Amino acid sequence: MDEDTLNRVPDDLKGLRQWVIWRYVGKDRRKTPFTPSGNPAKANDIETWSNFQDCLAGFREGRDEGLGFEFSRDDPFCGVDFDNCRDPKSGVVEDWAREIIKKMDTYSEVSPSGTGVKLWCKGKSPFPTGRQIVLGDARRIEVYEWGRYFAVTGLRLSGVSSEIESRDLSWLTGMVCSPTRLSDVERARMYISKIPGAKAGMGGHNATFHVACCLVLGFDLSPEVSMPLILNWNMTCDPPWTEGDLHHKLSDASKQPGPRGYLSDGSTPRSGASVLLPEKESKLARDVDILIKGLEAICKEIRSEVPDSKAGEGGQGGGRDSGGVSREQ
Repeated sequence: MDEDTLNRVPDDLKGLRQWVIWRYVGKDRRKTPFTPSGNPAKANDIETWSNFQDCLAGFREGRDEGLGFEFSRDDPFCGVDFDNCRDPKSGVVEDWAREIIKKMDTYSEVSPSGTGVKLWCKGKSPFPTGRQIVLGDARRIEVYEWGRYFAVTGLRLSGVSSEIESRDLSWLTGMVCSPTRLSDVERARMYISKIPGAKAGMGGHNATFHVACCLVLGFDLSPEVSMPLILNWNMTCDPPWTEGDLHHKLSDASKQPGPRGYLSDGSTPRSGASVLLPEKESKLARDVDILIKGLEAICKEIRSEVPDSKAGEGGQGGGRDSGGVSREQ
């Protein structure tokens, strides 16, 4: 990162003694902060922070990757980080992130990887602590106002204000989804992976709706966050549901009354019977199960009347009938 680009950072930030130098460390390439002299910097120790010019002077190209800004309880700034929202080749920002960035209309810049966007505003985070909102498919929004630093590039995003504006962030939670910790999503994925896939003729509708309720009610995940999880579980179903069917079940689950988050806090998991199913869903499931069980009974009766398949043509015909009904199941 060159000095001219870094100097494009707003003066509101450059004027504060809240700067560090960062570089990748370890096999996992963690973005680790340092002082201009090369000592480790800490988010909870202001004595390890420096002013902008000292960090710029201490930056060593080839050793260091760039500069970083530490958020403090004593400054008016809040940072919002959008992960995996930008195509680094075309520069196009995905709709889900662009809508929020344009609404906030404040200083924004491209992340060091080129695949994300960071923005600064003057305002209070709607969350009591730093918060990560998981949207699925590696898309995340992180919101911080203290205890973290942002790697700074100076690569300004066009189409929004070049200044750090004052903004009310209280709408952010409702704009995207309920605040979601990554650990909640991981626990939800592990939980439903232990639930057998739904099978036609064996209460498949109710079994799938139960999984939807576990995600939306039990772990208090939004339908958007739940979709990648239930799609993965859907691969174990026979036959798999369409994406439209799964969306419908997640939507129905989100409309159910009662407590939420009872699985994310480590409470004893509830059985499927404890999750109330909509009357329409239950009736449809019962009708389908009755129909399939009726077909199974007919097939069983036909097989009992047809000679063994080795006996000749009659047996071969019976085999074809049985195979046809099995495929429909």
